[in-house]
Amino acid sequence: MAIVTTGSFDASTVDPVTVEFQGALPLRWAWEDYDGDGDIDMVLHFKTQECDWSAFTTRGSYQVFLEGYTMGGAYFWDYDWVKIVQGFKG
Repeated sequence: MAIVTTGSFDASTVDPVTVEFQGALPLRWAWEDYDGDGDIDMVLHFKTQECDWSAFTTRGSYQVFLEGYTMGGAYFWDYDWVKIVQGFKG
């Protein structure tokens, strides 16, 4: 999972210990230029078995949520849709 820096959000201000993805805490994280634009982004790794997958589904897709706080205490969140493919070897 990557939290990218945009014109309105600086990913380097994220407090990684407050971030949750589907209720799971990150196993590890790093700050790096994930998208190659010269800005610092945050890359987080989660154990998918610890995520809550009971969210609303449609046609095999899950609406997933990421939330947390910046080091300054500002709350942030976002959501997207993902599809889990069993047995994929990418």
